Amino acid sequence: MKGDSIRVGSWDKGIAYDDLKRKIITLYNELSNRDTKTNWKRISYLTVYAIQLRNALRISEALESFLRFAFEVYPNNAKSKKRKIETEVLVAKKKYVSYDKKKNEWKWKKLDFRRVIFPSWFPNERMSFKTFMGKLLEKSYIVEMYKPVYNDWMDYIKELEEVIRNKEERIPEKPESFERLVKNLKKRCEKLLGVNTHTLRYAYITYLLEKGYSPSLIAKITHHSNLNFILKYTQQKQAERILENIE
Repeated sequence: MKGDSIRVGSWDKGIAYDDLKRKIITLYNELSNRDTKTNWKRISYLTVYAIQLRNALRISEALESFLRFAFEVYPNNAKSKKRKIETEVLVAKKKYVSYDKKKNEWKWKKLDFRRVIFPSWFPNERMSFKTFMGKLLEKSYIVEMYKPVYNDWMDYIKELEEVIRNKEERIPEKPESFERLVKNLKKRCEKLLGVNTHTLRYAYITYLLEKGYSPSLIAKITHHSNLNFILKYTQQKQAERILENIE
């Protein structure tokens, strides 16, 4: 999407948050009935989408969240009975290191992290995070699929921190393994849920709007760098709601 243009109905399918929740849970139930390698891989994708939906994340942030939940939070909370499980992830789409060609100068920004909560409703309200993640990670092929990506991403963050700390004049490249998995998750979302990943992010934004939260507060939650965008988006949603309900 370029600039501040909003084309609701293209990248945002306008599907309600609760409808997407039910769709994810229903699909999990269908997949978990057959204990196959393919189905458990699909369940891992669903986990990423559930995290994205619950927190209005970008898909790359949702992937990092899943990796942290699996390889940081789960090992450290294996004995915990806490219901609310959370982590922090790097806010995406920020130029932490950049070069201004016009001014012929480098710029460095402090890393910005955002809070992420694991959805208590996934895979269902009866199964705890500990039990579900244990079932998922007992599959060696799931660990083999995601652990190298986690390691690569953690190395990237360390490199990014070092470049910023030392004011090095270079821009670290995101790991190819991470970027490749992000692209795959985008494709799989269309096949599994029939929507794009933008729809998952903006379903929660619309949900918050309907609960009466202000656009500026929603922007704080979602970490939109451009408040004008979220204002235009929420205003358009409000206009649609007025049109639908006022005779």
